[in-house]
Amino acid sequence: MVDTKIVAALVVLTVLSTGFTAQMVWRQKSEISIPITADAALDTVKSEQSAKAFIEENFGAPEDRIERVSLAWDQTGDSYLWEIEIQENNCGCRLNETEGVTILQAKVDPFNGAIYNLTSRVGVPEDQIKREACEKGCHVE
Repeated sequence: MVDTKIVAALVVLTVLSTGFTAQMVWRQKSEISIPITADAALDTVKSEQSAKAFIEENFGAPEDRIERVSLAWDQTGDSYLWEIEIQENNCGCRLNETEGVTILQAKVDPFNGAIYNLTSRVGVPEDQIKREACEKGCHVE
C-alpha cells in the first residue's frame, strides 16, 4: 500500500509547482519592457525640426508651460504609444481676456522613437480644451 505521507507530499509539491508556474506566466505577460523613457520621448518631440520651430516661434513663457507625457494603449496599432502634450497659456487675466492656449501634441513609439500625429494649435480657447479632455475621458474609442 502507498504511504499517505508520500502521496500528500506529492500533492502539495504539484500544487505549489503549478501555482509558481502560473505566477511566472502571469508576471511575464503583465510586465512591459519599454526602451524609450517618457523623458526621452518628450526630448524626441522637442528636438524634431518642425516642433522645435513651433516652440521657438509660439512659446515664450516657460513658467506658464505644461508638459504632459502619458503611456497609452493605441487600439488602432495594437501597441503602446507615448502621448506628448506641451501647452502654454497666454493669459490676459489682468485685462479680463485670454489669448488662448498654444498646444503641441504628438505620439511617440516607445520601442523605436518614431513620431506620429504631430499637431500644433495656437489660440485654443480654454473651454474647448476642457470639452476635448472630457470627451477623451468619457468616450473611449
